[in-house]
Amino acid sequence: MCDYYLFVSESGAKTVLNAAGLTFVAKSLVIKQLRAARDFLFAQKYRFDQGLQFLVFVNFALLILTASDKLKVIFGLDRISEVAALMVVLGFVGTWAFGLFLDKIVHSQQSTESETLKRSLLWQRNFAELEGLKREVRQLRAEIRKR
Repeated sequence: MCDYYLFVSESGAKTVLNAAGLTFVAKSLVIKQLRAARDFLFAQKYRFDQGLQFLVFVNFALLILTASDKLKVIFGLDRISEVAALMVVLGFVGTWAFGLFLDKIVHSQQSTESETLKRSLLWQRNFAELEGLKREVRQLRAEIRKR
């Protein structure tokens, strides 16, 4: 004997399902959550990749910090290793934050694509050919309207 269950979705739609149907709904919810997690992690990786430019400055600061003995005296530190470890962690956080800034505020990806299109000889040729085709279509339309 098969039991039936009433399933109410988020939108309020009601569906009658048997046990196999509930299993399917549960699996689809898990898949949606996994996809959302995947998208979230990819967005964070993208932001970190965008922010890698910031690591150049972090590396330079670490180089100066570890190479200079005078900084120990200025900051009054016995060992620089604690500051260097803190700077490494802050460097990664700063890299992600810089990538977030480039992603949300600057829209770096769109700017990069726009600049790439301006500099690409292949795209310039494609756009020129497209403009030529548009011109021909306009001429043909004008001739058809004359008739």
